[in-house]
Amino acid sequence: VGQFIYLLLNNENLRRVIDTITSKVVLILGRFTPERKPVLDAIRDVLRTRNYSPVLFDFDKPGSRENLLHHLETSIAYTLKNRGPHQLPLIGPDWNDCLNLNCFSTEPNE
Repeated sequence: VGQFIYLLLNNENLRRVIDTITSKVVLILGRFTPERKPVLDAIRDVLRTRNYSPVLFDFDKPGSRENLLHHLETSIAYTLKNRGPHQLPLIGPDWNDCLNLNCFSTEPNE
């Protein structure tokens, strides 16, 4: 994780790639019936004409309530709820105990 943060801070090309991905990729998540496939194809075509990159995830019917979508919702809710003073997600005490990221400061660059 530390190496990735270093690359983000020091590699403008990597930042540009991540910025492009986060501003151009559109996720389409769901469980779609065959009757809806033509509608989804039309939506994807329109997104492409507007310079977006649609990515479709068509999930199988879950065997239980604990499915991927539920886990995604839980993960996103946790991440939004648990942010530090710089509004970055708090990962937990394990991975960054040895790093001095000033995660408890209220001033940037403190």
